[in-house]
Amino acid sequence: MTGFLGIAGFSRLSVPALRRLREAGFDARGFLPSSAAEDPGSAETEFLHGLGTLIVMAADIAETEDLLFEASALATRAPSLETIIICGTLTPRYVRALRHRVAKRIALVDAPAVGSARQAAEGRMTFLVGGTVEAVEAITPILHALGTTVGRMGGLGAGTSAKVLRDFLSASSSAMTRLALDWAEAQGLDEPKLLDMLEATPARSMVAAEFDAAEFAIDAPASDETVMALVRDVEGALDAALSDAHLTPPAAIRDAFRNLRSRALH
Repeated sequence: MTGFLGIAGFSRLSVPALRRLREAGFDARGFLPSSAAEDPGSAETEFLHGLGTLIVMAADIAETEDLLFEASALATRAPSLETIIICGTLTPRYVRALRHRVAKRIALVDAPAVGSARQAAEGRMTFLVGGTVEAVEAITPILHALGTTVGRMGGLGAGTSAKVLRDFLSASSSAMTRLALDWAEAQGLDEPKLLDMLEATPARSMVAAEFDAAEFAIDAPASDETVMALVRDVEGALDAALSDAHLTPPAAIRDAFRNLRSRALH
């Protein structure tokens, strides 16, 4: 692997991941799109020169498009670029289509991360990875610097598919937990006592076990943005569904999220 390691994108993981990689001894550099940089021309030229491996930690598809193909166009303007690692949670269909848009000489891997900004800073994230065996093996040292678990799920897009399905299960558990708490409130039950009881029984939900690391709970678990994040999790799972899949349950959960009132779970 030649050239330096670049991280681009406004994900909450970008800054702690950059610091962690530097602490691990990597020549890692951050990138600000031209719209955010103080000196756009100088910043982009310096970043493009010598860039060997690019980690894209974008918040969504629009930002990924901007970084790779549009305003910044890192995928086409970096002459020494050898590998692109997509770490954002996008849709499986979009990620697979990238292989036809990125030059064949550039290895392409999807490695969505599971974990919080604190876990990124401490090197405790989990990566679900998709790509050729050779490409995944080449970037494994980078991912191990950021996480404790790195699992190759299959070819390109398989990591993203695994991540959206995992998020769908977590989001579904969150929906049922919120619904149960709404019903408990309507019946005058003591919510803290109910939650304590659930923690001590097999009824303990996935969201109770992993809530602090769940993407939809990182910032403001009672906000409207949280509800929209839950909807996106279900939409991602629907995007990954097979043509003959039974879509009624996930579609019903998606509709339930859209009518869900915001609330903190604990």
